[in-house]
Amino acid sequence: MTTKFGVFRKAALGFTLIEILVVIALMGGAALVVASLMQNVNRGQVILLQSLAFQDMVSEITQYLRDPNACKNTLFGLTIPTSSIPSGIAVPAGIKNNSTPPIPPAVVIPPGKVYGSAVAQVRIESFALMNSASTVIPNTKILTTTLRVRYLKKKPDGTWPPTSATMSRDINLSVQADSLSKVQSCASDADMMTETMCNSLGGTYDFTLNKCKDLHLTGTTTLTGPLCQGVNCSTVVPKTICFGKSVVVGISGGNVICADKW
Repeated sequence: MTTKFGVFRKAALGFTLIEILVVIALMGGAALVVASLMQNVNRGQVILLQSLAFQDMVSEITQYLRDPNACKNTLFGLTIPTSSIPSGIAVPAGIKNNSTPPIPPAVVIPPGKVYGSAVAQVRIESFALMNSASTVIPNTKILTTTLRVRYLKKKPDGTWPPTSATMSRDINLSVQADSLSKVQSCASDADMMTETMCNSLGGTYDFTLNKCKDLHLTGTTTLTGPLCQGVNCSTVVPKTICFGKSVVVGISGGNVICADKW
């Protein structure tokens, strides 16, 4: 319709039913798109927060195990498993602190500990000492073993999945075992360096006695008598062997090598 002035009057008459239905459909579609985007954003946030919770878990466990005393308290007496035990040896108590006698060690990271908040959570299920790739040599060899951490991630609906959905993270460890393949101690970086130096001189390092054993040095020496004889012996170099400001820096061909301090 038009007025006598020729102006279209549709606006004055309102919208048709079809136009209203089209607008409703468009708004509904837009709402679905927004809801889907928000759901994806929320899912992404949960994944991110859950990943951070997982990193917190690994970081805390690793921090304790890097301490030789805490590592020893956690694993002492456990038998290093063989390939016939693919599931490993259980560590039921969990990760312990670095307390030394007479203070007994305490469990600081037990199975069941939860990291994260709300639905973005990770829960430790169990710990297990896994197979070693090395042959156990009593008291003389650092072995590389693995501590397997089994854990679950909470589902988006806020419930925990069944244990069949358990995942795992392996943490490599360096340990020293006895003749029965039982863990006696955990090796620090300094221990590994000491073993390397002892081996380079032809000896074997005993971490129980803290001595370089079976060291055979030949040739002349500036010391009185041979540096080492027979087996299971250790070499002690007196401080006075080097004169003035010189210090012992090594042994080569049975001779003590001295060098000036910087």
